[in-house]
Amino acid sequence: MPERREESPTTRTPELFDGLSDSVRQSILSASVQRVFSSGEKIFLEGEPKQKLFLLVQGLVKVSQVNSKGDEVILCLNVPGQVIGSLSDMVGSTLTSSALALQSSKVAMWSWPSFQAIMERFPLLLRNVQEMMVHQITELSSRICEISTAPVEICLARALIRLTDQIGRRVDGHFEVSLTQQGLSQIVGAGAFHVNHLLSAWERQGLVTRRRCLIVVRDLAGLKGLCEGTRRGAYKKVESALVSSHLAG
Repeated sequence: MPERREESPTTRTPELFDGLSDSVRQSILSASVQRVFSSGEKIFLEGEPKQKLFLLVQGLVKVSQVNSKGDEVILCLNVPGQVIGSLSDMVGSTLTSSALALQSSKVAMWSWPSFQAIMERFPLLLRNVQEMMVHQITELSSRICEISTAPVEICLARALIRLTDQIGRRVDGHFEVSLTQQGLSQIVGAGAFHVNHLLSAWERQGLVTRRRCLIVVRDLAGLKGLCEGTRRGAYKKVESALVSSHLAG
């Protein structure tokens, strides 16, 4: 499995093979079927029968649902070492989410009966799955509360902070996040127009830079300051910029 960069214990996402020896990992992987999905290729679709467990070995995968209005909502971005999709599917007969490869991605797959037998053989693997479920439920609950109660600018700032930790690539002291503005909108549950205007205002302040299919976080401390309420003046600047832009348009 690819080596992950260090993360704080409070934000780190549990992985399926945590604590297992290399020999046990290889034994479990040898029981899987592995396939490479091209960028933009669907791995599975919401509503399909639950037949397999999917583990991301290499690449990046978007997991999403379609709401009652027909809008796509991104639940999470899976990185290597994580089970793809919602772990709540373990207790259901159909898949509750869809998964799409955002880049060329290698995926290991087990049939559910064979994976259940593997968990019985290796109790630590079962414990890891349980910890991943708790982490996933906690993160989704936090995001729902955040989206329901916090201003869009706070939701967007927190989303970017999480993304720098999850998929950010450090380049020249900044963090490059490979995600489109539309993807950000789907994560925070806000309109693309609003997200675009917030990013425009933050770009003028030097917090971020926008590129094609890429957001560069130039001032991570500044984004954290927004969330902590230590840059109240920045809120006013953002609001003023949004109002001015709206009036000009």
